[in-house]
Amino acid sequence: MLELNGKKRIEYVSSGLFRSVDKWCHPERIIDTFEVIFVLKGEVHIREEETEYALHENDLLLLEPSKLHVGTKTSAEEVSFYWFHFNTNAEIPWKRLKIENAYSLKTMMSQLLHITNTAGYSSESHDLICALILEEIGFCVSTDIASPTSLSVEIKEYIRLNISKPLTVKGVAEHFGYHENYIGKIFKSVNGVGMKQYIADIKIKKAKELLNTTLYTVKEIGFLLGFSGENNFIKFFKYHSGLTPTEHRNIYTNIHINNA
Repeated sequence: MLELNGKKRIEYVSSGLFRSVDKWCHPERIIDTFEVIFVLKGEVHIREEETEYALHENDLLLLEPSKLHVGTKTSAEEVSFYWFHFNTNAEIPWKRLKIENAYSLKTMMSQLLHITNTAGYSSESHDLICALILEEIGFCVSTDIASPTSLSVEIKEYIRLNISKPLTVKGVAEHFGYHENYIGKIFKSVNGVGMKQYIADIKIKKAKELLNTTLYTVKEIGFLLGFSGENNFIKFFKYHSGLTPTEHRNIYTNIHINNA
């Protein structure tokens, strides 16, 4: 177990380089460590709990402890990827990444296999190279996004463009390649409001606009905003505005007529 600054602990567990011989699908399992998968060739189709991923060359994915992950599709062509398991008490901000400049990371992963499979290296050296790889991945993340503010701007624009979909914090985090807890903290630190609340505010604002300016039915408006059913939309609208969509529309109509 490697300790950094007396607080952050990192422990290497195992690693390897996987190459498929024939058609291959990731087995179903639950593990008690973190696992990083870094794809070198082919496609890896995998689901963690309810979220599915399709990984290609230079894609990297973090699988979390105690969560079910299983292959969702058999890969017809050759597949190869580095993998390593580790434990840590540190927050890991990223989830899925595309490593644009992968040379350094590939070199370090190769070194990890060399060190951990060569007699004479201590367990501390295993932990150290594991920590260095995590630092390298973190460096790749930091060079992709200039600042928390610029990331927040991109998130808000993504929400605006996709407000007609059933948006969630987890879904937004996966789109940008971060862990939902990390991206949620970044968003709130910049905007002063949580991302879940921000999404709700934008949906309510759009719903009121549609109720006030169109002849769409309540059911149609709910569909346009990504709700699976009319009742779900009504409950959402009343929870956040205190009125049902119909009550809101009637009040607006009365006000409009009285001011005519």
